[in-house]
Amino acid sequence: MTKTTMFEGPFGEIAVHESEGVGRPIVLIHGNSCSARAFSRQLEGPLGASHRLVAIDLMGHGRSADAGDPAAYLLSGHARSLVALLTSRGIEDSILVGWSLGGHILLEAAPDLAKARGLAIFGTPPIGFPPAMDKAFLPNPAMQAGFMSEITPEMAKDYVAAFFAPGICRRSAIFHRGRGTHRRDRACASGCEHRSGPDPR
Repeated sequence: MTKTTMFEGPFGEIAVHESEGVGRPIVLIHGNSCSARAFSRQLEGPLGASHRLVAIDLMGHGRSADAGDPAAYLLSGHARSLVALLTSRGIEDSILVGWSLGGHILLEAAPDLAKARGLAIFGTPPIGFPPAMDKAFLPNPAMQAGFMSEITPEMAKDYVAAFFAPGICRRSAIFHRGRGTHRRDRACASGCEHRSGPDPR
């Protein structure tokens, strides 16, 4: 069972979700426009039962407060909040894991994380400032659907398929024809069809 407490950070209250496991903390930092719920399977599954997982909601995300100071939402502001939390809770020697924006926050905070036992980032594109999006992401025309207010079923299929490496998931396995009289395309609830081996989920 996950326990949630609040930490009064430099920009406001931050929600801290902790699993029932023990040992050295593994701190999980989510991506933009998400929350610690992104890690709910880890927090409430076997990993969270055997390891002490600590997932935070960044300022303005999840159950954390909205910051009055816009500086809270800069990488430096998020990094400052993270370092304050680790210090206040006495968990500076954690293993820190950042996904997407969370990875950028860890990179920003790295000079102040001297006691950390490890840093891991994933889904963190190499974007500087100003962002050079053309260098950070491989070009894929299907991705434009993520920035459009209306898309066709064909665009949706191509968009979903773009998230999988070639050969890992066939587009036809993600979307298939419905069996009703209208024969509408629908998303397959089971996700993608793997070529071999058990489903890794």
